[in-house]
Amino acid sequence: MVDIKNFFKEALSYETFKIVKVRDMRLGALYRSFQLAIFVYIIYTIIHNEGYLKKELPVPGAVRITLQAPKTFDTPYYCNGAVPCVYWGANDIQYPNDGAGVAFFATRVKVNRFDPPANCSFLTPSTPDDPCIFNPNKTIPVVNISYIADIENYTLMVEHSIRASLLEHGLRNGIHGSMDGALVNFNDDPIKSWNNDTRLNDDPNADGDIMTVQQLLTAASANLD
Repeated sequence: MVDIKNFFKEALSYETFKIVKVRDMRLGALYRSFQLAIFVYIIYTIIHNEGYLKKELPVPGAVRITLQAPKTFDTPYYCNGAVPCVYWGANDIQYPNDGAGVAFFATRVKVNRFDPPANCSFLTPSTPDDPCIFNPNKTIPVVNISYIADIENYTLMVEHSIRASLLEHGLRNGIHGSMDGALVNFNDDPIKSWNNDTRLNDDPNADGDIMTVQQLLTAASANLD
């Protein structure tokens, strides 16, 4: 015969833990030290490493560099020496012209022209000595070695942006952008800094950060002399 009373006592019983309070200063100090270390680690991870934010590694950004000639040209001192100067437009100085990612600025130039013989077909040269093949020893000087005059006062505008594809969030510089920055030298001394206020002062219609070639040379500790 089933004992109903014992059945319900067993069915409604449960297990629990017994709490023991340890009165030992050495064990207590060790226990509280572990608790404090865990607490500090959690706070550091959440606040310093921004663990409360959803983050994603940024994809490679886009950079575009544009060169602009000064509104008025000066005659630098180096134009009065043995090497003459030429005044070129920005599109002739910068290579490549689109400035996507990298840019090269000419500061000293020499221009030669190659005049191939008449009726040359550059697609069908028969021998390495074919007169239709470009030969640097048979060029005609057009511009002898010359400096680009007033290159230090040319300005270059740098536009850059990054975008995270998963979070659909992007950052860019410019008047309406959210990226502040600074140009510094090797000692981290600021040469020029940018925010929305300074960009408005430089050019309210510009869509990037503007600096002179001289400021870039100063940051790089470079001298064209």
